[in-house]
Amino acid sequence: MIGIINKTDKVKYNDLFELARAFMPREQFIEAKSVEEYASYLCLELENGNFQASSGGLAHDSVSFTATTKEIDILRDHEAACRIAAKRAYYRLLSNLTHKLLPWGILTGIRPVKVSAALRENGATSDEIVEILTKGYLIDNDKAELALKICSIQAPLVDSFKGKTYSIYIGIPFCPTRCVYCSFPSVSSINFRNQMDPYIETLIKEISSIHKIMHGWRLDSVYIGGGTPTALPKYLMEKLLSQLRKIFDSSYELTVEAGRPDTIDQEYLMLLKKYGVDRISINPQTMNLNTLKLIGRDHTPDQIIESYSLAKEIGISVVNMDLIAGLPGEGLDEVRQTLEKIKGLKPDNLTVHTLSMKKGSRLMDGYDTSMEFGTEKIGEMLKLTSEFAAEIGLTPYYLYRQKQILGNYENIGYSRPQNICVYNVAIMEEKQSIIAAGMGSVSKIYNENTGAIERVPNPKDINGYMLRIDELVERRKTLIAQLVGLAD
Repeated sequence: MIGIINKTDKVKYNDLFELARAFMPREQFIEAKSVEEYASYLCLELENGNFQASSGGLAHDSVSFTATTKEIDILRDHEAACRIAAKRAYYRLLSNLTHKLLPWGILTGIRPVKVSAALRENGATSDEIVEILTKGYLIDNDKAELALKICSIQAPLVDSFKGKTYSIYIGIPFCPTRCVYCSFPSVSSINFRNQMDPYIETLIKEISSIHKIMHGWRLDSVYIGGGTPTALPKYLMEKLLSQLRKIFDSSYELTVEAGRPDTIDQEYLMLLKKYGVDRISINPQTMNLNTLKLIGRDHTPDQIIESYSLAKEIGISVVNMDLIAGLPGEGLDEVRQTLEKIKGLKPDNLTVHTLSMKKGSRLMDGYDTSMEFGTEKIGEMLKLTSEFAAEIGLTPYYLYRQKQILGNYENIGYSRPQNICVYNVAIMEEKQSIIAAGMGSVSKIYNENTGAIERVPNPKDINGYMLRIDELVERRKTLIAQLVGLAD
């Protein structure tokens, strides 16, 4: 156990914890008050205007590193400069102890593009933004350029969110099997089959309440995610989609995750097309059969190809494919094989995830400690996928990171310009309210005047969600009225 001692108010303990965990993912950390509490420790303090990071019990001798705000005068923001200087000293210490560098430098948040966007809003030029990201935040130059590029692509869409606009997330928690890396709230579509009908009834009631609360606002996008939404029987999916189209009669982007090819067939895809679903996801994660079995997905690579081809024949406008870099047992050869197998499909969108060791997943819960993860090759895997995306005409348009992500890398969404997913940009850049319905979903209510975001979570258990629906609706109505000035 390594104690983390934070003796300055310029940076939060959690930032120090996340940085330490990024450098030393297999260690356990705990907040400590003094160096005497633990034999091994990391300490950050402010002395005579210098931030000093030191350690004990982690090397043959204690080491320390300092940083000052003078190193990053380009920021022109004293509070930000102090926070960054503190993290720079701490980063230098951790880098010295582990002999590592992190691609995203001192950033610990999940939305790096927001840093570029904020700098741009404050009048920084593109060259200044890259300089701040690389020299201030210690981000690799290629990552800084990537963040700036995505920021530029997103800018017109983010600008369109201004005023009375919002999006909706609809959570379907049912899934045929649970993948070993998954930490989302979900339930078995087999064991909870009897709960599906009352769940959809409750969900429609909640969606109707959202329509009433947001009257007079423009709905930009609706995203039906999970779980696996297509684990619903066709009649329940039709009931949900028909009510959705009846309740919201305006035009909006409509996405349904159909990630598991073993849950869709021609009839199901035609149903989605009938109700104007603009885009779906058919997610291989990998095209290697042995890996699919290992991670708990009951489908084959051939089913992926068949489902994708069928969706395009039926006329689904945009089909996204998800891949994961860093799956257990996979290296560069396996990633190349996956890319080669989907090359002929030329997906409209491609989302490349880096495996994240999420709390609550079977990977983190010790499902199989023999699994090996080649973290040292993650960067090369992501380079392969980036080159592949460019080869089939796709450009990066959104980016986010996750806690415990392997190698401290990122997840990137690629698209053709005309196929950018409005919802993905909205949820990542947090410049628009996302009103969420369903078990385990979280509404994020955005106040345009202050930039504040209020999270409103729904219960993570299916029975609790259905029993408390009236309470949830009233709470959300009151909060939205307070934050964004909606009339009753």
